[in-house]
Amino acid sequence: MKKHQDSLALRASVLAVRGALIALAMVPAAYAEEAAADHLTKAASHVELGMTYVDKGSYKFGEYNGLQDKGLTVDAGFDLRGGSAYDSTGTTRYRLSGKDLGTDNRNLSADFAEQGKFRINFGYDELRRNSSDSYMSPYQGLGSSHLSLPPGWTTPMQLNFPSGAQTAYSTATNLRTLSPAFVANDTIFNGAAAGVPVAKPATALQQQQMNAIATADIGMFHNFDVYTTRKKYDAGFGVTLTNQWDVKASVRRENREGTILRNALSRNTNLDSGMTMPVVINQTTDQYDLSFNFKDAKSHLTLAYNGSLFRNAEDAMVWEGWQTALNFGLLPTGSVTAYPAGITAKNLNMISGGAPGNDFHQFSLTGGYDFSKTTKLAVNAAYSRNTQNDAMESEELVYTSNRSGSLNGEVITKVLNLKLTAKPVKDLGLTAMYKLNDRDNRTPVNVYVYDDAGEPNAGTKNATWAGVGSGIYAMPANLTIGNINVNANRPFSKKTQDINLEADYNLGKGHALKAGWDYQKIDRQCTGSWIQCSDAPTAKENKLRLEWRAAFNEDLNAKVGYTRSERKADYNEYAWLALVPMAQYVNAAAAAAGVTQSAYQAMLANGFNGWGPLAGFPLTAGVASTTAQQQAALGVNRAYYWLNNNVMAAQTGYGNVNVIYDPLGFRRYYAASRDQ
Repeated sequence: MKKHQDSLALRASVLAVRGALIALAMVPAAYAEEAAADHLTKAASHVELGMTYVDKGSYKFGEYNGLQDKGLTVDAGFDLRGGSAYDSTGTTRYRLSGKDLGTDNRNLSADFAEQGKFRINFGYDELRRNSSDSYMSPYQGLGSSHLSLPPGWTTPMQLNFPSGAQTAYSTATNLRTLSPAFVANDTIFNGAAAGVPVAKPATALQQQQMNAIATADIGMFHNFDVYTTRKKYDAGFGVTLTNQWDVKASVRRENREGTILRNALSRNTNLDSGMTMPVVINQTTDQYDLSFNFKDAKSHLTLAYNGSLFRNAEDAMVWEGWQTALNFGLLPTGSVTAYPAGITAKNLNMISGGAPGNDFHQFSLTGGYDFSKTTKLAVNAAYSRNTQNDAMESEELVYTSNRSGSLNGEVITKVLNLKLTAKPVKDLGLTAMYKLNDRDNRTPVNVYVYDDAGEPNAGTKNATWAGVGSGIYAMPANLTIGNINVNANRPFSKKTQDINLEADYNLGKGHALKAGWDYQKIDRQCTGSWIQCSDAPTAKENKLRLEWRAAFNEDLNAKVGYTRSERKADYNEYAWLALVPMAQYVNAAAAAAGVTQSAYQAMLANGFNGWGPLAGFPLTAGVASTTAQQQAALGVNRAYYWLNNNVMAAQTGYGNVNVIYDPLGFRRYYAASRDQ
């Protein structure tokens, strides 16, 4: 479409130029010269008004242009310019413009300036993005954060008959029964007398009952248009203070509203089902910029502040699981965890409403100084603070050491770039650079206890951590865990330093030689973690470069280069343990069995990582598995965590349902030592 429009515009411009030439040829030369002079010296204004016709509605066609509906759309715009005449002493200029004013993608701007003194501007921009006009759902409240099933909703069931029974009973929840093809071809498993299931096609009665449910439920589905609208407001000004100093400032607010489709997991007893939900978007971003600028014959300097405040008005979305019709209506506004009487969290589902709110503030300095015509220094430095303190919403957390209900995230970033260039002799260019990027994550470490996805969040736990640890790791005395996870966040910090030296020498007659040395040091850590969290806490790399370039003529050039680098890093086999703080303690069940070492202590004592014997450390030479006698000889600790050569470290030893350490032989590529 874009190419087609450009093509038409090109043809129109060609015709316009030809028409203008013909017209100029038909008028006196003096008049033509005067008209041309007016065009070049006087600001031209114009107003556009037209109609655009779309012969067939298409949500995709109108995804970004606002032309999704069939029919006529007003196509209006204007561009008004004016100010002091070019041959006067005035320096006033103004411009008012508008574009696509009849669509959902309209744009307005205003600009007023006194050249050499000040300038102010305002702007408004709107953009609609269409996602789907064919989405269908039975839920009431689409477009809000609280969804409920309509009255009369019947849970879709795959109806089964017990052996010898004549009455259907609905124990197999199955959304596929809303499809007539599934019902007609379904196979029902009936319990045989011996307790062994046998297969039978669905009977006519079963099909009739399932189709009755489908007919009623399908009739409750309705269309919902999914789209988002972004509205942006701008304002700014600039003032010239002196011949060397000026100040500029701007502010922008951007609102994003609507819905987006997001996949979610709906939970029910022994049943998980994926769903696509229209999640509500209501986000605001405010940006602030202020700069003081200096410039003279030998130097330039900019002191600047940049700020960004992001707010998300939709913390979470709650909906009733389709497996159980509760018909509770809407939840209380502003509280996703305050359920109506008789309704528990087990009946509901929750999904995050989007990114949490955050604040960003940065102060920067950019400048340069010319020591001479051939020696120059460029500097860039910045200090920024990023915080995130929105309250966390979750139905799955059993316990958290974070009593504030917020991440309390804080990241301090410091950046410094220095570049010195010099040309001491005619054919030699020298460059020296230093770069520092220090990301200091000061977010506190907290412990979170929660059920694993797909695991029941009730029942007997098979391990106990009673009053273990201190400070952030102090668990309540009555907390029992076994089929749930005990995880700690890892506030990852990274500090990178680079030094680059380079020389470029012109050999003459199109030949040049370049040589360089690069050095990089990276330090990684997690402040507050009980153990080092980085796969490579420190990595250093040295690189040497040599390159010859030649240009023999316009059509033939060549380049030959050689680079050698060496990176050294000490790989940390136990970095993954920062995620599971219980690996530093012995749980009650292990202690009762005589275990005296934590999972981490046992790994160190035996030289194992998480994979244990599978990492190439057999329990006994030539023995594939251990007997009780061998276990006793090896010791209780080793036998508890690695029962035989075919198992990894038991997850109960570090309080996590899932296996989370690296597979055998796997290494993070960025943390590995290498020669290149």
